[in-house]
Amino acid sequence: MISDINWWSDLTEWATKIVNNFEAMPEKDKFVILTGIVSVFISTSSALISLISYRQKGREGAYALRKQLSDTMQKILDLNMESAKRNNDPDKYPRNFGGLINDQRRFHARVALSLMGRIGPLVSRWEYQLAARAFADLSDLDTAKSMYLIATKSRSSPVEDATVLRGYGRFLFQSGEVDSARVAMEDAVAYLSESDNLAHERGFTYELWAEHELDFGYLEVSQKCFNLALREYSDDLWVHRGAKSVERLELSDMKRRIFPDQDPVSQMELF
Repeated sequence: MISDINWWSDLTEWATKIVNNFEAMPEKDKFVILTGIVSVFISTSSALISLISYRQKGREGAYALRKQLSDTMQKILDLNMESAKRNNDPDKYPRNFGGLINDQRRFHARVALSLMGRIGPLVSRWEYQLAARAFADLSDLDTAKSMYLIATKSRSSPVEDATVLRGYGRFLFQSGEVDSARVAMEDAVAYLSESDNLAHERGFTYELWAEHELDFGYLEVSQKCFNLALREYSDDLWVHRGAKSVERLELSDMKRRIFPDQDPVSQMELF
């Protein structure tokens, strides 16, 4: 710090001497000094312009990659839609359609992963989750899990946090990590427990949880989650919406699978 002060003091003293003696200098020396000052000014200006231009190009490049990522994510979403259509009516599609979809999904997922590594701060948690699901569908579970973990680290609104955790929980069920999956679903409910206005979201979370438990053979837990979903839907402050959700569940195929011979309302003693 002291050496910096001495350096600046010496420079100031030198500049002061030049200014004080400038009038007494020969014209030739004045010209040399003025030429040097102009050269320094031009060089400094050029350096600043180059720096600004470089940073501008860097931002433009980042935003170009950001657009490319958005386009890639849209292609993954389109593939998910085509896959859902095929699952709903497989007879209308070629027998190898699933493989063709996965070939495209694999390509776009890898492109997305590369772009994410280059523009990390510009990537949203939803894009990490969408990429995670694509890798999960491709059975690349390690990459999928790393993407899900990035998505779950961000925090925003309770509904968004719960949505991300539900997706992560679904992935963990598919991976066979049942205990961790249940923790993720519990955390999703916890994020929604701060307000009575979120009863419908809590009901939806329990409904998905019940479906996952049923799909993997855990009938008793599925029954409990199903009844909790009914309870939360019944408490929905938007009464009409809650009533429609209750009716939908009561008439659902999931209810028939969980309670083949009984009314789920009568199962409340499970709690």
